[in-house]
Amino acid sequence: MQVGDPFEEKRLIEACLELLSDGLAVGVQDLGGAGITCATAETAAKGGAGMDVFVGAIPRREPDMEPFEVMTSESQERMLAIVEPHRLDAVMEIARRWEISATVVGVVTDTGALRVLDSDGPGSATGDGTTAPGATVLADVPARSLEDEAPLYDRERAEPEDLARRRADSPDRLPATTRERISSPCSPTRPGCGPSTTTCCSSTP
Repeated sequence: MQVGDPFEEKRLIEACLELLSDGLAVGVQDLGGAGITCATAETAAKGGAGMDVFVGAIPRREPDMEPFEVMTSESQERMLAIVEPHRLDAVMEIARRWEISATVVGVVTDTGALRVLDSDGPGSATGDGTTAPGATVLADVPARSLEDEAPLYDRERAEPEDLARRRADSPDRLPATTRERISSPCSPTRPGCGPSTTTCCSSTP
């Protein structure tokens, strides 16, 4: 179950606007459906690049989450910002000022692949598709395969057998009293309506 926090959302929006207005972020992507998996894949694919994600560095609300849970979590009030290394300190200062948490969770690569590493920092990735000793690659897929090259399903479709009957149906078949009640404005003299009722029709007084 997602838990929204309007105040946190407001601070996050203001911080992102400041990042963009100051030119500190190459790009910003919201974390919606499929969480950070979708955000990183879309960002890398659209930029023609790859990305190494450090699953151990991703902040989480619950303890003992499995890597796949962390990568697909849809917790709200989160954004992914692509930042050049020499601008990182300025970005962190904005996050501190707006009292939001900010963490380096990956690096952009030139491999075109989205890799998920069982690691908590940049020391496990080299940027050229290789991995430092001790880091385990949990997933390695082309970023485009999760974005514009994702499979499209063309499910079998057919018209309902009674479609013609439904289209030919008319309210004229209803009793006159029923049609009158549906079309008439609410009135204290109308059955079911009155000062003490709260389920009366929503019509113009």
